[in-house]
Amino acid sequence: GINAEYGENESFAMASSHGFRNCAPVGREERKAANDKESIEKQRLRDRREGVFAFEEPGPRAEGGVSASVPGSVGWIPESDRFNTDSAYMLRAHQEGERQVTEDFYDARREATVRREEERWERMETEESKNAEIDANCAESRSRKNAGSAPFDLLTLQYHDTPAGENLASLDQGARERQFARSSQMYDNANRSGFNPVTGESNAYHSSNRCQ
Repeated sequence: GINAEYGENESFAMASSHGFRNCAPVGREERKAANDKESIEKQRLRDRREGVFAFEEPGPRAEGGVSASVPGSVGWIPESDRFNTDSAYMLRAHQEGERQVTEDFYDARREATVRREEERWERMETEESKNAEIDANCAESRSRKNAGSAPFDLLTLQYHDTPAGENLASLDQGARERQFARSSQMYDNANRSGFNPVTGESNAYHSSNRCQ
């Protein structure tokens, strides 16, 4: 290496027959190059051994410089490997790649369809269970929604066959009897002669003609 402190080149050091260490004289240009700050920093970067960025010496300018891929660099590849040497394998790999893309597409679409159907069935089951719960909660109120307040059927004009229907029939019969008695009383009060003045028939509602 270069001894920057004394400006000596160790490669030119020679041992004499008397044991002296003779060094070839170093020229001014060599000493200037050895003391150059940029060269010293590059040399120190090349000599580093820690886990840091390793400085790589660029290729010669005549061979392309920094952007060229020289043997030993990351981008270097032999000329024999730059070209295709197995067209059949390359075509097969291309076909397999296309087939894999198609299979992946159909698999993704199939999974999406299955997931969509599962979500649809889950929504249907949730809605059905919700409707069943609503029906259970409203069963009693819905059964009374169209039912009348009186135990009497408006279509058949019959009383319900229940205690409430029998009670209603008894009350209606009492009301009809009172209505008939009041009508008779009013007719008797209006005509006390005992007969109908228009037809001449006897007044059935008169107190003298009533059945005792």
